[in-house]
Amino acid sequence: MTRKNTFLRTYTALVAIVCGTSVAYAIDASRAAASADQTPWRAQAQHWHDVAQAAVAHDRAVLAQNHQLVLRYREVVRQANHNARVRAASVSAAASYVTPATTTKPKTKTS
Repeated sequence: MTRKNTFLRTYTALVAIVCGTSVAYAIDASRAAASADQTPWRAQAQHWHDVAQAAVAHDRAVLAQNHQLVLRYREVVRQANHNARVRAASVSAAASYVTPATTTKPKTKTS
């Protein structure tokens, strides 16, 4: 082998090693950048998922409270209507027991 052939073989091997290392480094950097891009995205997605779950839980709690409020309101209205009917019946009953006033004048002593 000549010196030129040995030099070319060594040079080719070194260039191949440098190129291979560069490609490996580029692939690793690309993978790191891709995972770095995904990490904030995933964290943000998880945050919005948690916000949505909290909103749904709050909505369910408010819905249950509103349902209880509607039930209490209906009970108050029912009780008020019942009391009005009872009051009207008692007024009607009391009116039937009242005797009409007499139109005669009371007797007075005349001197």
